[in-house]
Amino acid sequence: MKRPCVYILASRRNGTLHVGATSNLHKRMAEHTQGLIPGFTKKHGVKHLVYDEMHDLITEAIRREKQLKKWQRIWKIRLIESLNPEWHDLFNATSGEIAFGPADLQRETGEHYSRYLGTGLRRCDGYVSNRPPQIQRHPTEGRGPDT
Repeated sequence: MKRPCVYILASRRNGTLHVGATSNLHKRMAEHTQGLIPGFTKKHGVKHLVYDEMHDLITEAIRREKQLKKWQRIWKIRLIESLNPEWHDLFNATSGEIAFGPADLQRETGEHYSRYLGTGLRRCDGYVSNRPPQIQRHPTEGRGPDT
């Protein structure tokens, strides 16, 4: 089963960012990791999954992608750090699993995320995840968190 989502890749912490949308995050991450997608991400080595949010419809994911692409860089960094403060690569290329971000684990368990690093893996096809389908959106649609 495919699950539409929007994602942010980074070359490294505070490095080059790429915002994208897909209906199959597992497949897309495998393509990025192996350098199979020519263009910006391959040229700049942008292949670490640092943020993702699931949606019910691909149209919602595309709308959110367009919204995030309009955001200032600092807003994107704050969004990443709100869920993944250490900028861990959430994609495990060996197993093909995508980990919960540290903030997801803290929200779900009520405990500090450092106890759970390396656990909480979920498949991005939606079978295993208890993660909410979307993060709380900013009340002013299309604007970043500072406005």
